[in-house]
Amino acid sequence: MKRTLRWAGSHSLRSMLGSVLHKNRPMPPDKAGVYVVSLQPWSGAPTTTHEVIYVGSNTGGSTRFKTRIGDLIADVFGFYSIEGRIGHHSGGRRIHKWCKSNRVDPLELNVGWAIMESSMCHRCLETELYDALAPKLCVRRPPRCKEHPWV
Repeated sequence: MKRTLRWAGSHSLRSMLGSVLHKNRPMPPDKAGVYVVSLQPWSGAPTTTHEVIYVGSNTGGSTRFKTRIGDLIADVFGFYSIEGRIGHHSGGRRIHKWCKSNRVDPLELNVGWAIMESSMCHRCLETELYDALAPKLCVRRPPRCKEHPWV
């Protein structure tokens, strides 16, 4: 099923964190979204050429999309317990460990999110993006949406 999406991004983490005092800084919507983390910046929509490392969304019917990205960013920068039992975002912890192992500055990572129409299912879209972009640090395919199990 092909969808037309409006993408916000990509934005380097350096520019996102460096613009916290700017009135028009890039911010994700509050709820129901899908985000992509990549090594290469993009305009328009991300593709496999942008070296996508992670695709995610908020879980279930949660209205925590903006804070989900905040959780990701906190853990990307190592703000979780060393034992790995306490953290906010398993993908963020995985990205942090990968950045350390590969000597990649997390500030250079790029993140963007889809601006979705209210009729779109973010869980189904996450699965579609996972299949299309083959993110290297996602350990498993996202679970099927309970409302649309045929996707």
